[in-house]
Formats: sequence, C-alpha cells, structure tokens
Amino acid sequence: AFEKQNIAFMVSLAFAIAIDASALTLTGERYEFGPQFFASIGGNLTRSSNRDQSGSVGSQAGVSQLLKSGGRLSLNLANDILRYYTGDPRRSVVSSISVNLVQPLLRGFGRNNAAVESLTQAERNVVYAVRNFSFFQDQFALEIVNDYFDLLAQKDVIRNRYTNYLSRVQATKRLEARSKDRDPLVEVDQARQAELGSKNNYVNAVAGYRNALDQFKIKLGLPLGEKVYLDDDALSEMEQSGLVPVPLDPDAAYRLAVQKQLQILNAIDQFEDSQRKVRVSADRFKPDLNLLANASLDSARPTDYTRFDPDQIRAGVGLELDLPIDRLRERNNYRATLVSFEAELRDLTLTLDSLKDSIQRGLRTLEQRRQNYQIQQVALKLADRRVA
Repeated sequence: AFEKQNIAFMVSLAFAIAIDASALTLTGERYEFGPQFFASIGGNLTRSSNRDQSGSVGSQAGVSQLLKSGGRLSLNLANDILRYYTGDPRRSVVSSISVNLVQPLLRGFGRNNAAVESLTQAERNVVYAVRNFSFFQDQFALEIVNDYFDLLAQKDVIRNRYTNYLSRVQATKRLEARSKDRDPLVEVDQARQAELGSKNNYVNAVAGYRNALDQFKIKLGLPLGEKVYLDDDALSEMEQSGLVPVPLDPDAAYRLAVQKQLQILNAIDQFEDSQRKVRVSADRFKPDLNLLANASLDSARPTDYTRFDPDQIRAGVGLELDLPIDRLRERNNYRATLVSFEAELRDLTLTLDSLKDSIQRGLRTLEQRRQNYQIQQVALKLADRRVA
C-alpha cells in the first residue's frame, strides 16, 4: 500500500516496464533475421481399386534466414519413402537437397523492406526508452536535492520564528512590568497580540515542516514511521560558498542542450523516424521485381537415398515482375505518413522553441535571484545593526 502511494516508485516502474517491452519487441524483430530451423514428418496409407496397398512417409528439415537486403535464403533436406504392400512390389527411398533464394530488386529492397524497417524502429525504440528513464533519474535526483535544501530552509525558518516568539514573550513581560506605573495597558495588549501572532506563525511553520518531511520520505520510498534527521552542514556550506557564477550564453546553452539533453535527442530522432517512414511508404509504389534462384540435388534412385551425384545438380534462375496496377492502399498509407511527418515537424519545432524559451527564462531567473540574494544580504546587515 505504501509503494502504491510512492509516485516516484510508480513512475520508475512504468519506465522499467517500457524498457522491458521495447527490449522484448527488439528480440522478436532480431529473431526474424536469425536462422529459422524447421522440421516436419508425415505419413499415409493408400489402397487403390486393384487392391494394391501402399504406404508413404515424407519428412523434411531445413533452415531459412531473412537477409538485410530484404531477401530470404532457405536450405531444405527432404526424404520420401514409398512402399507397396500387395501387388506391385516396388518401393523407393529418395532424398533431396534444395537451396532457394528470393530477392526483391525494386519494391522492398534493402532498407526499404518492411522487416528491415521494423527492426530499425525496434532498435531505436529501445534507445528512446533508456533515454527517457535516464532523464527521469536525473530529474528525480535534482528534485531530491531541491527538496532537501527546501527542508533545511524550513528548519531555519522555524528557528527564526521560535526566536521571534521568545523575544515577543520577553517584550510582553517588560511591558506588563512597566504598565503598573509607566506605560498604558493598551500597549501591553498590543504586545500580547503580537506574541500570539508570532506563536501562531511558529506553530504553522512546524506543521508545514513536518508535512513536507513526510512527503520527502514518501518520495524516497521510506516508511513514514522512520526517523529522519537532516544535517544542517549542507546549508552552512552553501551559505559560505555564496553564489556560484554561471557564465553561460543563451545561444551556447541552447546548442549544448540540443546535443546533450535526452528528451531533445528523442524528439529529433523521432522526427527522423517520420522522415524514414515517408521514404519507405514511397517505395511501396514501385513494381515487384523479384530475383528467384534455386538449386536441387536428388539421391540415386530408386532406393539409394544416401548417395548423391554432384553432376546431377539442377539449378535455375529467373525474374518475377508484378506491375503496380493497383496501389490504392499504398497511396492512402503514403498520404497518412505525410500527415504524420508534418505533425512531427510541427512538434519538433515547438519542442525546440520551448527549449530555447526555457533556457532564456532559466538564465533570467538566475540573474534575478542573484540580485535578490545581494539585496537580501544588505538587508540582513541592516537588520543586524538595528538589533545591535
């Protein structure tokens, strides 16, 4: 139940599932380009009108492989056994070895082949999933650091409000002592009201800190009953180091983000995916021109199924042409990929513009906070002098 409440855990689990799903899809696509072994066997009994009975057994085994060129190469070993049980005493046992190649020359050749494209996309999807998870890890680590220092700042606020509350208590006691013969009673009431206000602020600060600490535990995956103590040395070290300059030009920061930021790299690569799909869809308009090649060798007949004569090899080669007369589905698919490409282009443009805007706003915010920090330092010195 606690883990279900942990948002970071659930998001991390979702990314892990996405990586696993992409990896499984990739293994399936790579399997298509590996050797595919097959084997089968079958038999039957036959009885003719002249009461001859015969039995036959056929078996085959082989391997086929899909090539990166889009073709398929296969090797097949077949064995046929035929025997007559009555009447005709003939029998035969023949083995055959054959090699076949089907290679597209126009439509579906090489990188434009559907299987090759599926493998390419599966490989890139795994990269996208890993990048997304790495980006989440970086953002999560940054959030933890920010939340930690926010908690330290809230602890500091609690100290200040508690000190303010104690000073208000002392001020009220002094005015109560002076109200007997010097100060009017209304000033005592005003001091007591200020004391109650400072106490209220202190109580609210403590409650806010405890709530924030519980949320921090949940984000870290710790039980709420776990005791957590924050070390104030980190805040002291940051105060001593002061402001760290960020000498970064907006244009240089933008170029760096385009080259290094994982989500931007995903957006650029996904735009390239849409470009590639347009090329593959356009290739579907080409005619089907396939190269067919085969070679086979049979064993010596009728019963010597283990002896092969290399001089008896039969080989053939040919071409198969299918003219692109009907390409309605291909046209619709091509138009759909063009629409997707235009949408991906607009998304990429928006992503890059948003990145540039976020960088400029981030640098402006850094400069704004630098000036605020310097102003607050001056104000702190004035406040210390007034207290003294």
